[in-house]
Amino acid sequence: MNIVSRLTLSILFLTLAGQLLGQTPESFLQRVESFRDQGEMAAALPAAQGAVKLAGDDLLWQANLALFEVQVARQDLTAAEVVLAKLASPPEGISITQSVRFMIAKGQLNLLVGRTDEAKDLGEQALKLVLTHDQSLPLVEAESRSFLGLTYWTSGSYEQALDQLQQTLILRERTLGEEHLLAAGALINLGLVHASQGDWSTARGFYQRASAVYEATGATDKTAYLSALTNVAVANLSGAVATLQQYGISLGESAAPSPFGAGTGLITDGSPEQSARRQLQMAHDGFVKVREAYVKREGTQHPRVAFMDAYLGQVAHHRGDYHKALNHYHDAQLIYDLVYDEHHPDLANVWNLTGQTLLAQGEYEAAVHAHQQALVANHLDFNPVSDAENPGRGVTAFRKELVVSTLQFKARALETLHFGESLKKQHLEQALACIQLADAQLQVLRQSRVREADRLALGKLGESIYADGVRLCEALASVSLKKAPYQQLAFAFAEASKAAVLQQTIAESEARAFVGVPVEVLTQERDLVTKIAYWEQRLAQNPYDDQVGEWYSTLADLRSQRDALLKELEERYPDYYGLKYANQSTTVAEVQAQLAPGVAMISYLVRSEEGRLSIFWLTNQDFGVVHHALSEGFSDRIAAMRNYMKYQVEQGYSENMYPLYQELFPRSLRLPKEVNTLVLVPHQNLSMIPWEALPTAEIDPLTAPKDWPYLINQYTLQYSYSAGLYVQLQRKAVAAGQDGMYVMAPVNFEEHHLAALPGTRQELNNLTKIAAGGTLPVTARSDAEASELIFRLENLKQYPILHLATHGVVDADAPELSRLYFGVEDPQVSEADGLVYAGDIYGLALDADLVTLSACETGLGRLRSGEGLLGLTRAFFYAGSRRLLVSLWTVNDNSTSLLSTQLYYHALQEQKSWPEALRQSKLELIRGGTYAAPYYWAPFVLVGK
Repeated sequence: MNIVSRLTLSILFLTLAGQLLGQTPESFLQRVESFRDQGEMAAALPAAQGAVKLAGDDLLWQANLALFEVQVARQDLTAAEVVLAKLASPPEGISITQSVRFMIAKGQLNLLVGRTDEAKDLGEQALKLVLTHDQSLPLVEAESRSFLGLTYWTSGSYEQALDQLQQTLILRERTLGEEHLLAAGALINLGLVHASQGDWSTARGFYQRASAVYEATGATDKTAYLSALTNVAVANLSGAVATLQQYGISLGESAAPSPFGAGTGLITDGSPEQSARRQLQMAHDGFVKVREAYVKREGTQHPRVAFMDAYLGQVAHHRGDYHKALNHYHDAQLIYDLVYDEHHPDLANVWNLTGQTLLAQGEYEAAVHAHQQALVANHLDFNPVSDAENPGRGVTAFRKELVVSTLQFKARALETLHFGESLKKQHLEQALACIQLADAQLQVLRQSRVREADRLALGKLGESIYADGVRLCEALASVSLKKAPYQQLAFAFAEASKAAVLQQTIAESEARAFVGVPVEVLTQERDLVTKIAYWEQRLAQNPYDDQVGEWYSTLADLRSQRDALLKELEERYPDYYGLKYANQSTTVAEVQAQLAPGVAMISYLVRSEEGRLSIFWLTNQDFGVVHHALSEGFSDRIAAMRNYMKYQVEQGYSENMYPLYQELFPRSLRLPKEVNTLVLVPHQNLSMIPWEALPTAEIDPLTAPKDWPYLINQYTLQYSYSAGLYVQLQRKAVAAGQDGMYVMAPVNFEEHHLAALPGTRQELNNLTKIAAGGTLPVTARSDAEASELIFRLENLKQYPILHLATHGVVDADAPELSRLYFGVEDPQVSEADGLVYAGDIYGLALDADLVTLSACETGLGRLRSGEGLLGLTRAFFYAGSRRLLVSLWTVNDNSTSLLSTQLYYHALQEQKSWPEALRQSKLELIRGGTYAAPYYWAPFVLVGK
């Protein structure tokens, strides 16, 4: 080639280079990355398309990955699927960052189309890849955790979601600073999870912090910011709905009568109706504002627009404008059908909302059909011929929790169809079939939840479903010749709503020991439980400490270790897996098999939404059910009973407490005459009172408390959190420990600024003498020896009896802070602070027939829907106790010592059963006169075996 030709080509090359300057594949990818980090996906799309057009073989996969990420973020699902086909086999040698981003984008696509399990698997793989890589990639790790947290949130595993999202926030704030948009996005996601748990106060705090960042940077059109605005509007909508339900208010059109009752909520200034209207208007304005932003950015046919239409429909529904609500839902359905091809959880949600509005309008059959369409939309392969069909076991659901709630909605629509129009028994039977399937699905969900906190979150849903089941059984029994099957099924439903998580947790713990899991593995798990409890307690005590970020990281890591350990156990020990997932439902026959002659169990279910009380009674031979309406002052009388006794008020006791007795033991409740012992299974706030002190007749105002007609005069009483737990504990063998009784009494509590308990020293001495008289060896620790450190170092598993005479506090707001007080060692020798928290107790290894907590209010706790009391008693059951003696309020030191002494005398020297010994001790206090008032003897209750 001559020099002129070379010169000409050089000039041409330089000219072309100048034209393409700034438009190389690399420059396009840089722009995509910049837009991606800022959330500017509309601007990122042409840049990604440009990168694909210009990329050679060496950058083509990376360019397609960038395009795929953008299309997924924009929810261009069809286009994303096309590009995904080109990325199906990642080339060798790509970077860790690219591999992780591919898995996350693919997972996001799965999440968008409703395949939650697949999305979660991809998220876990992505995070594992980052964490096992030898180079620190904090932002890539944060992205992995963020996505994984959202998959946990979508599947209802809220505690796992919070762990991952909190870690995301920490990583992003450390790397980018608190004012970066990615850090603000992490705050929004944390708010979403807290809002889903009903913790709107915490959620608002996250939204406010994030919104300040978006507003300061002018980024108010970003998806995350609009998500925050959406959830603030949802909070207003939820507040309005709670107010309307609490006060039975109907706005606009009159709603059709419903058998399901009302919920509870709080009101703000003004009348309840004004408050509800104001909150609905604020919600409406928020949804409209966000919808307009999405339309402007994405067009009118985008899923996010449909999401806002669904919320606007809810506002219209609660305003009583059902016609407008149905129009909004119809608009949302059209968009979802177009984008998701008629199968998606979001579409199922809209069908459920449609069904609820149709039900309120009195269009019952149409409502049933709408909920059936919701089931179809939430399953890949459910194609029913009629609305009576339900999905079978082999059918694939997008979101399992949504299946449960949809079945409940369908059941309620069928039930209302029966009572409001058809009066056909088949509609009640179809409704019951829905509830039974919902129950089965709920059990599967409980088993799939790794964390106890996430299992507890299902309790509220479960309690509502089981109350519906009891109501349906009551209705079917009333129209059936064979009532017994429905009555027994009602009992199973009632018991399924109580302490299910505690039963499951104890069963899993026992299963691990039963199948021979190595001791070192069990020790490792208990060590993790103890450490987790420690960090949970620190976070609860000091939520605003400067080191809270590090604490969250440590806690999340420990929880992940325990999750992995339990997963490994299931894989290595198939027998354990089978025992862990054994059917936990409780039948009448199973309970009867554990009841001795003369013993009756009475189980109560307060159906608050309907204002009814269900009472089930069982002996080893008989079974019966009583349902009746609750009196208007039922809850007030329960609260009054505690106050009368706790504050030693005698005036008016009979006038208020005798009606409560009549309600709990109505004349239609006819127990066999040979019954002398009652096992009571209370529900809700009935767990907060000592039933022994109920008067069985009107009290003569001239008589002293020692002559009052208490229930304890007729029966020996003991308590259980559920019939299932009672059966579980009855089946446990007698404690194998041979070393007798362990007694601890710190006596002085100066370090804790609490009053001394001098009577406990005498109590300890008395118990030692009584035990010695019964040839039972005693290990006694008092004063300086009764310290936290010594308690923790003891081999407590060798003692069948533990007696802890000390102060205790049950924190109803934060159950993890419930604690017992012990002595404090020299700070130079030990860092122990003298406190043993509920979480610490979970980590103990006990094998005790009786644990006595001779302390203040140790029998109380936080009432949790579907689970009952969360507090110290629950922790001791988990640790291995079969039976607990606890108190319901702070008690006189001297009377407590006397009661304890008499209790152990009757049990250990006279060989009475623990329930009989406790009754005898209480009767002696009553008859003695000095401590006859219920304040002194009534708070001590026996729970368990």
